[in-house]
Amino acid sequence: MNHVVINVLLTYYMAKLMSTIISNTSPLIAFSAINRLDLLRGIFAEVLIPEAVRRELFPSHSAWTEARAVQDAISKGSWINVVHIDRELVLTTLPARLGHGEIEAISLAAERELPVLIDDLAARKAANDLGRACVGTLAILARHKNSGTLSEAGPLIEEMRMHGIHYGNALVDRFLKAVGERQE
Repeated sequence: MNHVVINVLLTYYMAKLMSTIISNTSPLIAFSAINRLDLLRGIFAEVLIPEAVRRELFPSHSAWTEARAVQDAISKGSWINVVHIDRELVLTTLPARLGHGEIEAISLAAERELPVLIDDLAARKAANDLGRACVGTLAILARHKNSGTLSEAGPLIEEMRMHGIHYGNALVDRFLKAVGERQE
C-alpha cells in the first residue's frame, strides 16, 4: 500500500471517531464554495474556529461569495462556533510563514487537545509536530466516498478547483486512485 493510501485510510478512521474539530479557513471555504457544508456536518457535531479564521471568513472590504454558506452557518451559531483564544496561548514556535488563521487554529487545537481540519502542508506538519491529528478536505471526501454517502469525489474536487481552491494535479490523481475513481 502506498503512502497516500495509508494517509487517506488513517485520516478516514480518525475522522470517523471525531465529534468536535478545530478548523482553519481553507477547508471551510472549499465546502462552502460548492454548498456542501453537509459533508462536514455529517462527520462533526461541532466545528470550532478561532477569531482569526472568523476574520478571514468575514472580510470587511468586500463580499466573499464562496464564503457565504459558511458565513451563514457561523451567524446561526448552531454547529460552527467562534472560540476566543487567549493571545498568550497562541503558539509563537509555529513557522512564521503560516497565516494567522492557521496559527490560531493549531494553537486552539493544542490548547483543547482536539484534531485540526487543515489543508496546508506546512501547517499540517506544524500541527503534527505538536501531536495534533490533522484531517484535510480530501480525507472528508474519502470518508464519505468510502461510507457510500458520496458516489464520486472527483466532480466535487473539480468544482472546488473552479472556485479557486488549489489542489495540485498529482495530489488529485493520487487521491482519485486511492478512492477507486481512477485506474492505477
